[in-house]
Amino acid sequence: MENTNTNPYQAPEAELDAPVESQNLSFGEPQKKPAGRGAQWIKSAFQLFKQSPGGWILTMIVGFIIMMVTNFIPVLGSLFTLLTTYIWTAGILHGSREVDRGNKFKVGFLFAGFKLAFGKLMGLSVIIGLIGFAIAILCMGTLYIDVITGEKTADQLFVNQDAISIILPILIMMALYIPLMMFVWFAPALIIFHDMPIFKAMKESFNGCLKNIVPFLIYGIVALLLMIVAMIPVGLGLLIMVPVLYASMYTAYKDIYLREASE
Repeated sequence: MENTNTNPYQAPEAELDAPVESQNLSFGEPQKKPAGRGAQWIKSAFQLFKQSPGGWILTMIVGFIIMMVTNFIPVLGSLFTLLTTYIWTAGILHGSREVDRGNKFKVGFLFAGFKLAFGKLMGLSVIIGLIGFAIAILCMGTLYIDVITGEKTADQLFVNQDAISIILPILIMMALYIPLMMFVWFAPALIIFHDMPIFKAMKESFNGCLKNIVPFLIYGIVALLLMIVAMIPVGLGLLIMVPVLYASMYTAYKDIYLREASE
């Protein structure tokens, strides 16, 4: 006999946020999303974290140890960082997609970028690193010109300096870094998931960010507030927030670039 004793108020048992594989999604031009989606990217990323918290946290610890060790190596450590920055990022994005497909997050995903698109990701790391360095030199060089010419020592650099002459170059540098981050935010995902050339990936990343300036503003505010809260308990909350922010790069990519195949 058919069971008719059903609760009309019972929550649906179907998975509302189904993995990419089961949604029949296709890649296309970046879509403009409502403002509230910026917060949703973080919420969706937290759901990915909750599916495999141990793997995420262990991976972040291993990544932190690698970063600390390489920073202790003079010259070669900085060169290694310059060459591999977005290789590590791509590995975490790959892991995010695997979790979205129902798999557990593994430490090995951190190194996946070395196999997926090593050359392109290294090229992206070098391009962004050099541009970022050039911006810093261009903006902050005015503060150090007296040290370079020998008129002041490094200890005397900020003596008798007015606030504007110190703050203005910093603000200009931050303003220039915003479009640079727009060029690179989605580029690793577009390279490893869609085999895009470096500069095309950077262009598509910029377009995706530009179309979603308002959601990204909300995203930035929410992320900043959560990071502040995460640092209160001796920084232990960062073990959650750092993985969530990395995963949010994937959830934002998925929301902006993927759509139902019938659309």
